[in-house]
Amino acid sequence: MYTKRSPNTFILLILVAFLCLFPLAQALGTTPKAYCKQNYMAKKKAWLKETKAERISRKLAARRPNPEGYCPLYRDDFVYFNTRVWSRGLEDDTPGSDKGLIWNRETGGAHLLNDNYAGYITDEDTYIQDGALHLANQARSYEGTDPAGSFDYTTGWVNSMGKLKFNGTRRAVRVELRAKFPVGTDVWPAIWLVTDERHWPPEIDIWEYFGKFFNVNNKVDMMALRYIYGTWQDKEDLSEEIIGFDGLYDLTQWHVYGWEWTENHMHWYLDGELIHSFTRDVDIPFDAWPDEDFSLVMNNGVMTVNAGKGAVYPNYLVIDYIDIWQEH
Repeated sequence: MYTKRSPNTFILLILVAFLCLFPLAQALGTTPKAYCKQNYMAKKKAWLKETKAERISRKLAARRPNPEGYCPLYRDDFVYFNTRVWSRGLEDDTPGSDKGLIWNRETGGAHLLNDNYAGYITDEDTYIQDGALHLANQARSYEGTDPAGSFDYTTGWVNSMGKLKFNGTRRAVRVELRAKFPVGTDVWPAIWLVTDERHWPPEIDIWEYFGKFFNVNNKVDMMALRYIYGTWQDKEDLSEEIIGFDGLYDLTQWHVYGWEWTENHMHWYLDGELIHSFTRDVDIPFDAWPDEDFSLVMNNGVMTVNAGKGAVYPNYLVIDYIDIWQEH
């Protein structure tokens, strides 16, 4: 039976339709701004529950503009240590998780990737201070349990395994962090990516710094940008090695280290300037291009063969902030 509706009823129906369709229109919008705001209401609800430290971190990150065509995946100003994204050490610390790096079964353990590293990984060498993440190398005597043994150095590592991962081939990714690197012959800090499915390779070393590359005398003060692929028995290592990196850029000063991974390119940036690229089907075979989820690892390190030969201790990899964006 037809019922006559009042004008107020029609106004109400129009308003309801608008409220239902507006988020969809935003999601289908062609601009990054429209896409980035499609989850605004969900974010607003989350903001009501956030702590003071979370609110400060969010507002600091909001001061930095998004790159054209990208929306934030994760941003961290290290006002506090966010255990929802980061774990200390080599493994995901979520109870029951089996995610983690693959350490050498003979020389490594839960606190040492392999014996190329002299530093036993401890929780206290990873901490927040003055609004920045500090990953320390310390020269001190330490009795390790996994692996068992006596160590002369300790070090700090963090990873996002089991908590945060991305695939730039499926959806382009851009990473930027403002950091100071340690210097000295024995240091070995890195910002890198591995899969959390416990197989290796692949590995993408976004920024891997060697105070000295093992015993190779012509590879002192070297930053390596590289992609390792293939199989354990037959791996390929594509590396761009920038010798004299500290001499060129002074690693003890703040710099913005950027990296972009798309379906066909990897680009490295320093303070906004493009310094190197890898191209699919040119530098890397088409089918060897990375196409799986990767997690982030950030660590300081002491190289065993060079330990005690040049660095001042304690030394630190200090990260002021990190921004991870995905293509809209």
